[in-house]
Amino acid sequence: MDRGYARVALLEKLRREGIPFLVRAKAKVIVYYQGKPRLLGRFTVKPGQMRRYQVLYQSRKKEPLDLIVFRGKGYQETWYLLVPRGFSKTTQEIVDLYAKRMSIEQGFRDWKTHLGVRGLVFRTPDPAPLLTRLLLAFSLSYIICLALGATEEAAKVRAFVEIPRRKPRHGTTRTLSALAIGIIRLSLPRFASQAKQEILKILTTLSKGKGLIAYCASPP
Repeated sequence: MDRGYARVALLEKLRREGIPFLVRAKAKVIVYYQGKPRLLGRFTVKPGQMRRYQVLYQSRKKEPLDLIVFRGKGYQETWYLLVPRGFSKTTQEIVDLYAKRMSIEQGFRDWKTHLGVRGLVFRTPDPAPLLTRLLLAFSLSYIICLALGATEEAAKVRAFVEIPRRKPRHGTTRTLSALAIGIIRLSLPRFASQAKQEILKILTTLSKGKGLIAYCASPP
């Protein structure tokens, strides 16, 4: 969960229900470490390092948690991650899990911005069956577009349409995502015919129960 969910009442309820959680907290939050109050922003690490502490969250309820402090190389902000006391994952595994959340968030943003999920309204007494089928269709469309943007042919499309950054950002000069390249392949006439043929290959691969990572030249 992101920083907006770091509420002690929620974390306490999840602990009582036996539900594991991983939540990021704001640097301004105060925890109790070794019996003394301390701002999370006062816990510092060098770039590339991570540390783990046992803390109490909030002054009144004092929820026992593990605090993981991590700052990636080139990151603008330090991560303050909270998990239940004695969480079974290692510190590295916890950092890796939160990093995956960032990719999931990007996927949600793609759905809302590029695939039209934002603002959908179902005017039916029982929307669950419709919603399930629709989300399945969106998921399949999303996977196909990502794959179209990450194959060998996609490199030619990228060279044709992309204007690279002068200075690298997050280690790359690319300005277009794999999803954007996949959508462009389908929308430009000079690339659309070949892209549609490749969709059939992608569907064949999926129908055999195989993933698409090995199919892509540069996995998205």
